[in-house]
Amino acid sequence: MQLINKLIFDAIQDVQLDDKKRKRTNLEMYEYVKGLDTELDEYAALAFKIRDRDLKKEILAEIQDCKDKTFNFMEVLRSTQGKIPNAQIAKLNDLAYKGVKKRGMQKKLDERALKNEQFYKKLTKQVKDVTKDFKLDTL
Repeated sequence: MQLINKLIFDAIQDVQLDDKKRKRTNLEMYEYVKGLDTELDEYAALAFKIRDRDLKKEILAEIQDCKDKTFNFMEVLRSTQGKIPNAQIAKLNDLAYKGVKKRGMQKKLDERALKNEQFYKKLTKQVKDVTKDFKLDTL
């Protein structure tokens, strides 16, 4: 999935270049992204065969995220003829960098969860130390 995300990101960056610097025309780029979408369909078919529900759910979510990107990218390519207007470029940039932002936020959340877990364990130990001298049956 990371490879396809990178290929989509590179394709979006390529579309934004001047016509002389671009590797592909809009039509060629559309066919290229359509091929990536077909490849994602094949990955989804394989993912449905996975027995572990959590793993399957995670993989299918990533595949769906990639498919959303390819669909939106193809929509932009279909709606534009020749040069791409600034509004469409902004939409493509948002599409390209959404995955980068999402992974960064997930990494920060994971770090905070780890930090909070250690803090929680420390507090639990302190509470046990304080309450071990209590005589709960006399209260």
